Amino acid sequence: MEPTRFPSDGKKCPSRRRSWHPTGMTIDQVQLDEFRKTLEADDYHLSIELDGDEALARIEAGPAACAECLVPKDFMRQMLSPLLGVGAEHIRVDYPVDVHTSGD
Repeated sequence: MEPTRFPSDGKKCPSRRRSWHPTGMTIDQVQLDEFRKTLEADDYHLSIELDGDEALARIEAGPAACAECLVPKDFMRQMLSPLLGVGAEHIRVDYPVDVHTSGD
């Protein structure tokens, strides 16, 4: 089964705040878009891939990004959990560098 990808460009259905995904996850698209904007302020870009009941949050760094601006991965999972509608233990976080990697 091909994972579902949510691009970092923030495209969404304008009439819906939450979208239901066949995996059973309820994604808060508005809050996810706001979270992306917060990361983009520090030149980071978030993409989400869903596969079954698992999520992969991939964060890529632009040329102006600073590694110290990223929170530990455990904390990132906790922040993403309510936005993706899945428990933090089902979210894998990939950072551009291995900084603040407690809780891999």
